[in-house]
Formats: sequence, structure tokens, C-alpha cells
Amino acid sequence: MFLAWEEKYFSILDKILKEKENTKQIPIIVLTASLLNGESKEIKSLCQSLLQKPISKQNLIEELSKYLPHKKEIIRTDTEQLNIKFDQITQNELKNNFLHKYSQVKKFMLNSDIEEFAIQLQAFSKKIHSKELETYSVTLHNYAFNLSIEKMNKKFLELEEIFL
Repeated sequence: MFLAWEEKYFSILDKILKEKENTKQIPIIVLTASLLNGESKEIKSLCQSLLQKPISKQNLIEELSKYLPHKKEIIRTDTEQLNIKFDQITQNELKNNFLHKYSQVKKFMLNSDIEEFAIQLQAFSKKIHSKELETYSVTLHNYAFNLSIEKMNKKFLELEEIFL
């Protein structure tokens, strides 16, 4: 919602949120395009966080992580091209289970679709006991989960060599 800065808006929002038991713990995070002199101090006194545009994805995630439950995972990733070799039976099973889904996800390259794909691929990698594929799928999931879009897209497209 876009509102011209006025203290009354924050007072109303604060009152609405804080008077109800199930919403009183919701923090108010203000994202603004510009501030006039002195407004920053006023706004900060009425909310939990103040962010000013332009804001990077990393800064937004850091700010939201202050208020949302989460866990940080540090996963070492390989920067080399995917180099997974499967026997013909496993390769056929992988194609049968994932080629169609891979093609669908590739059309739009949506973060949520790639994250879901990575989770399914990881489960499959455990089923066939492939450490290489599991490492790949964990890395792909990590990129998707952390919104590392460029790395996620690049890693996802590496899988194409399996389907050739």
C-alpha cells in the first residue's frame, strides 16, 4: 500500500495490529521511496524497521529475517559444471521421472518451481543412492531458497546435460 507519510496512518495501523491478540506481535516494516528531513526519526519511533528504496534483495532478506522464523544453512557448492555419470537404467529412470517436469520448469524458471524441483530431485537422489545428484540438488535448493537467482538459474540449466 502506498501512503504519503503522515503519523496518523502509522497510529491507525499500530492500533489495529496491537489491539488484537493474534496480530499484536506483527512488526511494522516501512519501505519508502523518499523521506523529508526529520521524517526518518519520526517513522523509526513508530515502527520496528525503516527501509529506503532502492533496497537490495540481500538487505530485504536480512531485515525480514529479524522478524521471521528461519534457519541459515551454509552449504558448500561446486562451481564446476555438473559431471554426473549414470548407468543406463538410472539415466532412463531419471528421464522418466524428471524430464517432463524439467521441461515445464524451464519454460518460466520460477524460483518456487525450481525449489520444488530440487526437493523432488534430492528425494530421488537418496532413493538411488547418488551422492553426486544429491549434492547437486542440495546446491540447487540452497540457491532457490536464498533467492540467488542467477546462480539458481545457471545451476538448474546444468542439469540439461543429463537429459541430452
